[in-house]
Amino acid sequence: MAKSSSIGQDAPNAELDLLLELLRSGAYEEFRFSLLKRATRDGLERFVLDVAAPLSARIGNAWAAGTLQVYHDHLFSDAIQVTLRPLSEALCARACCSPRCPANNTAGAS
Repeated sequence: MAKSSSIGQDAPNAELDLLLELLRSGAYEEFRFSLLKRATRDGLERFVLDVAAPLSARIGNAWAAGTLQVYHDHLFSDAIQVTLRPLSEALCARACCSPRCPANNTAGAS
């Protein structure tokens, strides 16, 4: 189980505990792959709500408690960006194919 701190109490969650332990132990590629696998399986909204946000809070609590170093937080930030970027770009590309997309709205253009 993730180590908690007086700053916040982490709710029990075996998957988040495993992700935190992968990050703590330096298994960065496995950590990144686990994030990507979950995001691909669940979709962007569920991934952000169920994994990214609570994991971010858990990592902040562990950092505040001194059980993670600053570089762990930086690795987490990088992994989240690498995971979310292609998913959000795909959504934006799909939305921009829509006539309602501001990039495709040429009304009033000269």
